[in-house]
Amino acid sequence: MKPIIDISFWQAPLAIDYDKLASQVDGVILRAAYGTSKDIHFDQHYAELSARGVPLGAYHYLIGSQSMSRQAVAFATILDGKDLKLGTWMDVEDTRSGTRLYRNQVLDYAALVPDSGIYTSRSRWHEIMGGAYLTDRKLWVAHYTTASQPLMPVGFNSYWLWQHSSTGKLDGYNGNLDMNRFGGSEQEWLAWIGEEEEPEPEPEEPLFQARVYSWATPYVNVREKPSLSSNKVGFKYPLAVTDVMSVLPDWYGVPEGWMMSRFLERLDYDPPATMLAIKPLSQRDTRWASHKLGYSYYTIGGYGCLITAISMILNWYGKQTDPAQLNDALVRVGGFTGANLYWNAIAQVQPDVYLAKAIDCYYIPAPLHEIDALLADDVPVLVHVDFNLSTPTVEQHWVLIVGKSGGDYIINDPWTGEQVSFRTKYGDPARYIFRIRAYRRKA
Repeated sequence: MKPIIDISFWQAPLAIDYDKLASQVDGVILRAAYGTSKDIHFDQHYAELSARGVPLGAYHYLIGSQSMSRQAVAFATILDGKDLKLGTWMDVEDTRSGTRLYRNQVLDYAALVPDSGIYTSRSRWHEIMGGAYLTDRKLWVAHYTTASQPLMPVGFNSYWLWQHSSTGKLDGYNGNLDMNRFGGSEQEWLAWIGEEEEPEPEPEEPLFQARVYSWATPYVNVREKPSLSSNKVGFKYPLAVTDVMSVLPDWYGVPEGWMMSRFLERLDYDPPATMLAIKPLSQRDTRWASHKLGYSYYTIGGYGCLITAISMILNWYGKQTDPAQLNDALVRVGGFTGANLYWNAIAQVQPDVYLAKAIDCYYIPAPLHEIDALLADDVPVLVHVDFNLSTPTVEQHWVLIVGKSGGDYIINDPWTGEQVSFRTKYGDPARYIFRIRAYRRKA
């Protein structure tokens, strides 16, 4: 098999004889973006090599000084309409001061590009990630050695591509080239680049079913893409049931397109035995999103994460309330200063519910054993997290821990009204939980 190379702006088009180079490789992976910026030679490399029938891929050099969501959008925009038989790859290697990557950023980006493989080395992965993550992804490992196998990042047992040299030489370019080997069989290679007939895929099974809330009148729009600015392609009336094929923040993918998840009630809500059966609520639910919070001009939809999370707790304790009702009850007893809640005011509106635990852990690791003990006693736990890990300041947000799975916690997030993994969304619990609060019900 011929080598696979990867090139970027370092290999200027004027220095390349594309006819000669294309005849000596089985594939080329192009750098498409650095952060949010397009590689200046990507378009010409792509045009020249694709015109010569070379299978192509694209990689994205990630930097920690820019928003992961902006970088993901930029990468998708640059690649729009491109035929990439060798797939897309996220380059996880930057440890430089000022642009260094951190684990939570890599996980955030990975969630936005679920089909991208990972380019990294054992040492860079250890420095940035510090453990086994994303091991279900294709691995493109960098290790320059004459040994028969590369050193692998922790958690990975095999590689898809191995970048074994950065000083390769091929006719058509006088400089050094990164050289890569494919880690599979010839049949797997042909299947990957689409030259082997693959069996018809099985029909996609829905993740679950959902029903349009009865209050979502007169109907809920179905849109072509998960965006309010996208074209409408249909609608569904209240109580209509639909299959949900995929899930994004704030959106459900349905067979006809995309619907906003806040208008749909999951019909498979059956929590496992290791979790508290607390149904999530969203602060942005249209039934209370525009309701004024406390004595302020802020709304529950914008700033009501805490009042929404406490409403879930009270429902768990059999109180049958919602964020608007609880907000109004607290207003009547002086339970706010502006938009800020007095913790002990809950006992004034629900006398048999009291604040049982209050721990601040801004500057120390969060005492996870305290959370575990509360969960074991069927007590849900409020925790203060950083809403946006990509900014230097801690943006206050409250979520409700309702269960534990291995070393991770399961949370009801008031911002989306969804039940998700803490680690996936907010990072390491010991590092990124800043305050702990828990309400108990009197016996």
